[in-house]
Amino acid sequence: MGKESFIGGDYIETTGGASKTYAGKNIENSSLGNQFTQNGLDSGVTYGTNESAPNLKQEDKKCFCEKEFEEEDIKSFYNSKRLFTAKNCPLPAEMKTYQAFTDALNKAMKDNNINTCLRKAHFLAQIETESDRLNTTMEYASGWDYDHSTHLEGYNKYKLYLDNKKRKDNPYLANNTKQLRRSYSRYNECLSHGHTSKGDGPKYKGKGLIQLTWKDTYEKYFRHIEKPELIDTPEVIANDLTYTCDSAGWFWDDRQLGNYADKDDLIFISVRINGGLNGFDHRKSNIKSIIKLMKIKEDCITNKLELIGTYKYETSNIKNLKWGKNNKSKIQKYDD
Repeated sequence: MGKESFIGGDYIETTGGASKTYAGKNIENSSLGNQFTQNGLDSGVTYGTNESAPNLKQEDKKCFCEKEFEEEDIKSFYNSKRLFTAKNCPLPAEMKTYQAFTDALNKAMKDNNINTCLRKAHFLAQIETESDRLNTTMEYASGWDYDHSTHLEGYNKYKLYLDNKKRKDNPYLANNTKQLRRSYSRYNECLSHGHTSKGDGPKYKGKGLIQLTWKDTYEKYFRHIEKPELIDTPEVIANDLTYTCDSAGWFWDDRQLGNYADKDDLIFISVRINGGLNGFDHRKSNIKSIIKLMKIKEDCITNKLELIGTYKYETSNIKNLKWGKNNKSKIQKYDD
């Protein structure tokens, strides 16, 4: 539904809209699909096909639901720190500038439904932490822990124990160790993610701002952008800033994290991205700072929450998940 108000022919405001209208004075036009409703005294209105509402100038848009970030905005969120300075980061120098980063972030957010102030704030808070404070676009570890071949020997030893488990004189009791149990489980996990060839682990280790990991995850992303051929060169996510940012946006949208950002549910988002509470204090510091700098409380046109920027176990959807229930006391230690 679009709604536009005009006084004396001057465009006043839009909050969406789908019609192009020119009015003499004191007329309000609302549109839904191809239906139009007029309220007012002046009938001097002309319109044709269903079109987008007139665009506000960037500087006239009130909040970041309506406008993109500028370079200075992104700099302020991250204290103008130098970008992507880690030795393992393969981005070329021209992609390590704030202007290039801002452009790539704006496009990634636009293309992946990160389109409210709170969604943008939470996304920006998370990617900074996940990329080691914007130091790298590639996981530091070698990636061999994601490789099935690394765990094959341990898998075989623990399988001998399992195959003889019902025997009273099981000759492989010594193989029932925590380390071998992990190898057995990890081997199966690697296979389940499509890592069947030696070297798949390092090849498909974490890359991008939210560290896409596992071959099947890369396959899903490359299908999404209609470039399945890139599965053989996954390093593009680490060395091309467009993919670096877009893959993070896709991961976010694929897991429907925007819904929880609109509820300002930092705890749920952090666990969904990280799998736990690693770096949670830093994530919290990030989001509180960005919310303040974006002036979301004061200016956001879509935020309906009375309280934002305060995070507690009892107000998070994490309490409804098994993981959240099992880790209640641990999570509550981080309560505001």
